[in-house]
Amino acid sequence: ALSLPSNMIFQTVAKCAFHCVKSVNPSVRAGGLIALSVIAEGCVRATRENLETLLPIAMRGVADAASPVRRAACVCIGQWLEQLGRRGMSDYHSAILPSTLRLLTDSDASVQEAAMFVWEGYADLLSPDEIRPYVKPLMNQLTRMLNSDHLRHQIMAITSIGACAVASKVEFLPFFERVIVILKQAMAATDNAR
Repeated sequence: ALSLPSNMIFQTVAKCAFHCVKSVNPSVRAGGLIALSVIAEGCVRATRENLETLLPIAMRGVADAASPVRRAACVCIGQWLEQLGRRGMSDYHSAILPSTLRLLTDSDASVQEAAMFVWEGYADLLSPDEIRPYVKPLMNQLTRMLNSDHLRHQIMAITSIGACAVASKVEFLPFFERVIVILKQAMAATDNAR
């Protein structure tokens, strides 16, 4: 999508992806969403102009019964956040963030990680006022994830907490002490393991 004119790529790939996301096969649905995420890099303008059509497709993916599709939907949204930035995605946070917050408790760890990718992307875009409604439920979930047995979850949670702290400014203060205690415990455990 980077080497060819976007008008040659976008419509063709989008048409194929729209067909894929209707498949009964979850791998094909996930593939359609990944295709939509990949073309965003070379087709920023076309993606932005078609976001009203594309976003409902991704949101259906977020709610899909198959975890690979939920993960692919989060990856897709995360890529759109990276490529389109504030001008393309900030207006949609109220539709996207509540759904991805629920995915932080998904039974599939890869879905949880992909949902954190979306949250980090929005943390970079939103003002403290825009992120305020999400800070408490997000921080409650992320601090629980710090206690996970999965190291990757802990790392992703720390990254997401940092992004949330920067974005939310003073709204983060009620969570500061709890996060610091958990981080000190993790650092002590790491020192003891050496």
